[in-house]
Amino acid sequence: MRARATVPLLCFTLALFASESAHAAECVKESELGTTARENGQLREARKHFVACAAETCTKALRVDCARWLEEVDASLPTVVFGAKDASGADVFDIHVYVDGEPVEGQDQGKAVGLDPGPHTVRIVRTGAESIEQKILLRVGEKNRAVLATFPASGETSPKEQPKPPPPPAEGGGISTGAIIFGAVGVLALGSFGYFAVSGANEKSRLRGQCAPACTDEEIDTLRTSYIAADVSLAVGLVSLGIAAYFFLTDRPAKAATLIDPYQRFARTIWK
Repeated sequence: MRARATVPLLCFTLALFASESAHAAECVKESELGTTARENGQLREARKHFVACAAETCTKALRVDCARWLEEVDASLPTVVFGAKDASGADVFDIHVYVDGEPVEGQDQGKAVGLDPGPHTVRIVRTGAESIEQKILLRVGEKNRAVLATFPASGETSPKEQPKPPPPPAEGGGISTGAIIFGAVGVLALGSFGYFAVSGANEKSRLRGQCAPACTDEEIDTLRTSYIAADVSLAVGLVSLGIAAYFFLTDRPAKAATLIDPYQRFARTIWK
């Protein structure tokens, strides 16, 4: 009878021992995971594991170590307090906060939220308004850092969306675009006139010494072409310089015009 009663007791004892051994192994695993996460700078993850291995169900020696590690992590873990205000400075309550794309709980009550040290991207969203995003850098041991967003009043845009002011108008007194363009054309045309005039004179001297007065039509055409080109270049040069002088004298007190304005103004002057 005693043997029969002892067998169930022994089985229960073995099962209890196996259960305690498995739980002890789980506690050791949690402590190892917490240590690894802490070394990698993942303080929030490390805190979860140290809380697990500091539970009463773990061995006393391991609980003492995990409790000490948990205190150290809590001291190093940065905390942030999120909030928002409107243009008048009043607190805003209908907001949602996202850190690195993940929602954050508890920000509506102004609670401190633990975050891992390092850079983070914070986005604060308010119903009916454009979200506000900012980047922060949290340092080890930094506590209760306030991260606030200021939403503009209804109908206003956020500061980063403010339209840029228009550039100031160009001041007068400089040389107008029309004077520059027609002056350059005039100078080039006068240069062309000089070239063709000299070429024509040289060609005329050559014909006099070689074939005059029995030069062929082809040779005479070459001379005629040079003189015609010289005459046309001279006319274009004089007209262009005259137009340049007109714009220079009339546009000095006015603001600088666009490239198309000189031609429009010249056309209006001609057709008046």
